[in-house]
Amino acid sequence: MSYVRCDGSHGYSFNESHQAEEGAADNLCARCRAAMVEAESARPMVERTWLLYARQRAEAEGRLSDFFPSTIQVRMCGDEPIVLARLRVDPEGPHWSWYQSHHPYNRRSRGHVTMIYPAKVLVDVCFPYGTGPEVKRGHGQLVRLSAEVVRPAVHPEGIRYDDSGGEAVEKG
Repeated sequence: MSYVRCDGSHGYSFNESHQAEEGAADNLCARCRAAMVEAESARPMVERTWLLYARQRAEAEGRLSDFFPSTIQVRMCGDEPIVLARLRVDPEGPHWSWYQSHHPYNRRSRGHVTMIYPAKVLVDVCFPYGTGPEVKRGHGQLVRLSAEVVRPAVHPEGIRYDDSGGEAVEKG
């Protein structure tokens, strides 16, 4: 038997860490796995939405791209108008993204979406071995999203998220 530290441990000292279940692909103990499953099931995926700033591309008939939590990050991608967009899970949506599960490995970004691109392969290449091993470990999943414009961007300092992975709220 070998000791594998649980990803849900809070520290590296002997008193702050605990062992993962032997042979588990996700490096979690039973208690941490149960907490993750409970957090994931508390809100169905179809009800989840995220607010992010995006660039409204003129040459692509208003298509949204370059999704980030702050207008400064979007501004680095181009000069087109910046809008606040609401993203939601949509099986037919034009955007592909990585959803970061409530696995302790994801730390503060649990329940959020990242790496939003117009093609699945663009998300897949962001991981050394593709998204498959990460899904197996429980770190997240590949999702399709649709985006709608909420309004033009007005707050350059960005968006903050609540700790439960719920709805984003603008600073200001």
